[in-house]
Order: sequence, then structure tokens, then C-alpha cells
Amino acid sequence: MRSRRCKDYINNFAHLLIRQSVLSSPSFPLPQHFFFIFLAYSIFFSELCQRKNIYVMKKIFFSLFLLPLLASCEDKEQKAVDTLMEEIRQQYADGEDSACIRNIDTLRARHPKAAAARREALGIYQQASLRLAQNRLAKVDEALLAAQAKYKQLDSLVSAHKAEGIATEEEFTSHTLQRLLCDSLQTQFDVLCAEIRYIKKRQEMDK
Repeated sequence: MRSRRCKDYINNFAHLLIRQSVLSSPSFPLPQHFFFIFLAYSIFFSELCQRKNIYVMKKIFFSLFLLPLLASCEDKEQKAVDTLMEEIRQQYADGEDSACIRNIDTLRARHPKAAAARREALGIYQQASLRLAQNRLAKVDEALLAAQAKYKQLDSLVSAHKAEGIATEEEFTSHTLQRLLCDSLQTQFDVLCAEIRYIKKRQEMDK
């Protein structure tokens, strides 16, 4: 008898929701939507608790009550992922590679379960990293060529003055510092070249 009455409560309330378009109307306020769901579950729970196994009934009640909340959380999670991915795509298109890479790192940290977005972001990350490294390489290469040209001039000057015995301490110091600058830029150049080769190799492996 109680089970029959419980079913009648639920059926009557479901018909009420359908008539008022509570569940189908997108304009219906979300807090009221959850209120009606909670009310339906409360009626269901009050009937079931009359049975012997109240503990099991409580578990069923709380499980049912949490389902809409979990669905809402998943929707918010997906919206956050979509918003972040749109920003990542736009930053890559605009050539903002550093900001793009930072946002991809944020995506990985905050949304570890967003598999599809992470796969797409990986490709963008590789392309942004490659373009960033190539831009840096171009700047380092330009600076290296200028430093080497200046070093050659200083080397010729110091060698000539040294042969004549008129080389000064300042000239020797400038000569040494310029050589160290050339060595530093050459190291940066080699590292960037290795980084570019590695990124291209990973891109080939991920195809």
C-alpha cells in the first residue's frame, strides 16, 4: 500500500512538472528547478523510509539528490575548458606564443580529465613552442653575427697594437669581454637549435 502511494506521489508530481514545463523550459530559474527536484526526492524518501532498511534508503536518496549537482558541475567544467581553449586558439592565431603556452599549462593543471582538449592543446603547444624557439633563434643569430664582427675588429686592433707594443689594458679587457660574449651567444644558438630539432622530432612521433 505504501509503495503504491509512493508511486502515485511521484507520478502526480511528474505530471505537474510536465504541465508547467519546468524541466523543458530553458527560461525556468535554475534554483527553482533544483527546488522541485529536491521536493520530489523528499516525497520519495519519506515513503521509502517506512521500510526496514532505512540506511540503504538514505544512500539512495543522497545519490539521487547529488545527480543534478554533479551534472551541473560537469557542465561548468566543460564551459571552463571551452572558454580556455578558445583563448588558447586565439592567442596562437595572434602570435602570442608565451601567453598561449602559459594557458596550456593552466589547462593541464586545472582540467586533467579533459582528454580531447588536452590532445588539441598538445598540438598547439608544440607549434607555439617551435615558433617561439625559432623567433628567439633569429634574434640570437643576429646578435651573434654582430658580436662576431665586432670581435674581429677588436682582435685585429689588439693584435696590431700588441705588435707595435702600444696595446692598452682597456683594449685587452674589451677584447676578452667581446670574446666571452661571442661564446655565450654561440651557446644560446646551439641550445635553441637543439630545442627546435627536438620539437620537430616530437611532432613527427605524435603524428
